[in-house]
Amino acid sequence: SGSFTSTGRLSFAGVHNKFFACLMQATPDGQATLVGGVSWRRVPVAEGAVTQEERQENPYPYLVADLDVALHLGEVGEQRSWDYLVYAGPKAREDLLEASADYEAVTLDDIGWFTGVGKVILAILSFYQGLVGSWGMAIILMTLTVRLMLFPINRRSQTAMARFQTKMKRVQPKIDALKEKYANNPQKQREEQGRLMQEEGAFPPLGGCLPLFLQFPVFIGLFGVLKVEYHLRQEPFLWIRD
Repeated sequence: SGSFTSTGRLSFAGVHNKFFACLMQATPDGQATLVGGVSWRRVPVAEGAVTQEERQENPYPYLVADLDVALHLGEVGEQRSWDYLVYAGPKAREDLLEASADYEAVTLDDIGWFTGVGKVILAILSFYQGLVGSWGMAIILMTLTVRLMLFPINRRSQTAMARFQTKMKRVQPKIDALKEKYANNPQKQREEQGRLMQEEGAFPPLGGCLPLFLQFPVFIGLFGVLKVEYHLRQEPFLWIRD
């Protein structure tokens, strides 16, 4: 168990897992009551719901969020009511945002570090899925799109590396000669080898790792989106049932 430190207006509280969420927020007339704290606790599974082995393996499998509210009781005989809205359902982005724009935080939290990249990838995936009607094909088209966007950089890197390798083939006999000439003087050998490389301009291209650095956040974001996107849950593709 534990408590959360919150400052300012509290929008909502609840629990969620990979594909589903149970969240609560107040209507405008009940917003003023959310001045208390928010805490969480683990609770045991109901008696008879699981086997004894499962109970021993994980005796407290559920999480509960406790939201404290402050209610003004008023005078004797006075009646007051406050309304709260509960969302209990899938973490489908459009359903969450229809319930509350603030629920976007729940979906973005799942994507992780590369949230901005993940949002773009999710938008492109949704666009392709709308065109072809298949999430599997949408993923393939998304991958092709990324490859095409990075093709100029990859091509330039490959061309630079090919030129470097050509220069190295031409310089290699001279390097071997220096190694033989200064076999007993490693310091002199390194100096002469460095001077030779500078004269020949045979240096590895600096942009050789650039495509990798550019692709890394894209594929991490893609992995984050595919891992938690509700619409991919139990989605068939060709002969794959799920």
